[in-house]
Amino acid sequence: MGALVLALTKCGGAQDATTFNCISVIDGRRYLKEGHRQGEKPYIASCQTPAIIAFENVAELAISDVSSKSEIREKLEKATGLARNSFVGNLATPCKLAMSVPVMELGAVLAAISQKSAAPPPIESPVFASDGITERYIPRQFCSNSSEKVLQVNDVYFFSNQSLSTVSVRLSSWRDCVRLSIDYNEARHDKGDMVAYLNEIAKTMLVLTD
Repeated sequence: MGALVLALTKCGGAQDATTFNCISVIDGRRYLKEGHRQGEKPYIASCQTPAIIAFENVAELAISDVSSKSEIREKLEKATGLARNSFVGNLATPCKLAMSVPVMELGAVLAAISQKSAAPPPIESPVFASDGITERYIPRQFCSNSSEKVLQVNDVYFFSNQSLSTVSVRLSSWRDCVRLSIDYNEARHDKGDMVAYLNEIAKTMLVLTD
């Protein structure tokens, strides 16, 4: 999340901002009734809750082409700390309920009633999602009752079909490899801009490996 914001300041998407808010998602399942949470009741598909991740004093996080690796590392650590504090605050708020269904319904209604073609907007508030270690949900292989391997999963891709102007950045891990991807509406955003932005996020993150 910190790399996402730093990359925006370098790409010009947040240079003039004093504060910056990103949307991420947290698990709203823990606020469901105990039976649903433990899987004893019928499965509820939508359990994600939007979390607002706030960054203040964005100018102090800004980087440029002349920024040194030590400067980028220092600002990345600061931005990551701010993101963590926001996550902790969201997780500690009991009123955070599963809201993805009404949010998506509202988005669909707004898209349906909009009759005007809008110019591609700047990236102002990307959505960030981290799926973590994918093997926690999808095994690398499936075996029969006799322990014989019947299916091997070589790769897994996650993506969202963006009908609005939202840009989503996704981080996940599969077979000990970290994957960073971006989802966007091609009618709203230029592919070259999106690829450049994603590469900038990756470059910022890789500073921590030096």
